[in-house]
Amino acid sequence: MTKIIQEEGFKIMTTFRKGVSGGVIASIALAVLSCFHGLTPEQQQAGFVVSVGVLEALRNIFKKKLPHLFFWL
Repeated sequence: MTKIIQEEGFKIMTTFRKGVSGGVIASIALAVLSCFHGLTPEQQQAGFVVSVGVLEALRNIFKKKLPHLFFWL
């Protein structure tokens, strides 16, 4: 007997919120990275990736610990 898996529908508000929260994280990462001057382009790109990763990890931790403050992210 095969089980038919129903596809999950497209949720516009969930997708919109995830896009906005990703944009906010990227903007904050760029703001933090702009404090460091004299970096090569490769160092800037690596710093941006690391900054986004750290900020996403912090956001996820705060969402679990303080859900009432981060309900919109």
